[in-house]
Amino acid sequence: MNRLVKTLTAALACALIIPSFASAKTLSADTSKVKIDSTNFSYVLLRYMKAEGIDRNKDGYLTKDEVKLVKTIEILDPIEKGQPTDCDKGLEYFYNTTRMLIRCGLTSIDITKNPNLESIGFDGNNLTELDISKCPKMRSVSCEKNQIKELDLVLNETLVTRMKGCFVEKDDGIISYNERITDMMSYIVLSYDSDVKLVTKREMSGLSSAPAGKNTVRLAWNSVKNADGYLIYAQKDGVYGYLGMTSNTSYVDKKALDSDYNYYWVFPYNMNNSGKMIVGNCTKYTFAKGVTSAVKNLRANGTKGKVTLYWSASEGADGYLIYGIRPGGSYGYIGTTTSGTTFVDTKASTENWTYYWVYPYHMDMYTMIVGGTAPYVYSKAR
Repeated sequence: MNRLVKTLTAALACALIIPSFASAKTLSADTSKVKIDSTNFSYVLLRYMKAEGIDRNKDGYLTKDEVKLVKTIEILDPIEKGQPTDCDKGLEYFYNTTRMLIRCGLTSIDITKNPNLESIGFDGNNLTELDISKCPKMRSVSCEKNQIKELDLVLNETLVTRMKGCFVEKDDGIISYNERITDMMSYIVLSYDSDVKLVTKREMSGLSSAPAGKNTVRLAWNSVKNADGYLIYAQKDGVYGYLGMTSNTSYVDKKALDSDYNYYWVFPYNMNNSGKMIVGNCTKYTFAKGVTSAVKNLRANGTKGKVTLYWSASEGADGYLIYGIRPGGSYGYIGTTTSGTTFVDTKASTENWTYYWVYPYHMDMYTMIVGGTAPYVYSKAR
């Protein structure tokens, strides 16, 4: 970007800042002033407050009246060698500040307790992350030439909305969203390094479903970074609608259809400062029937004159069907059991292998609903 244009842009950005007239808060729950020392403030802020004369009555305390006067914090002098390079402590006291311009070699900064911020310029520091999620009024962010890899804008609706009307410039490894004011001047809405990943919507991934018993389907998915929770929607018998919500990464549908497929979508969401739900994306659905899951640990043991099958119980199963292939024969029904998790085949060959499959089932009134199947096993009698 042309440096002259950028200088004009930055100057105009300062002029366009709209002050916040939100009612003042107390400095803490039980006091209206705080001692100005290293216990309460980072080195960077202590240096700034001294240079700017923030302690107007020079009593060594920051008062509510002094805080109200600080609408802009501007720190441009490099941090002296050997001094701490964070700004994580003390900024929360400047709740009335709407603009911050800090370029001094910071390695970290915490603005999560500055909800009235509308504009920040943190170019040319050494920041590795920047959390602006608690700043709903944010209108302008410039954070280029840092080591930030991801910038989460999901809860910054004002900023994201403004970005949609901007023209985008890419120059010297910098991406800038600019709001045109005149043909020669523009207002920076967002400026960042080109290798930074912008997150404007939460994205679901790894969604899967599996039968988990009679009329039961279990859903699972990957955790979505910074999401507050998840909304579950389903389509059953052609009807799509809300199913439930959770803060976990799994959900059990205990009213799933067993005779047809159930289709599922899971949407990550966040709640913003005003209580509005910001819903993310789910680009892929999953589906399953509410039937008994395939048996586990299926094994066959051949002994004198018989083959005995063993398996672990399938939750919700009313019984098990045994199918197989006998020597020289074709695949077909061998037997049924409702009394446990074993089956004895007394017709097993002693010379050739018999192959076995076990299917759990449950009864829906008078209809048998067959569940999943495990890999086959084989054996022969002795």
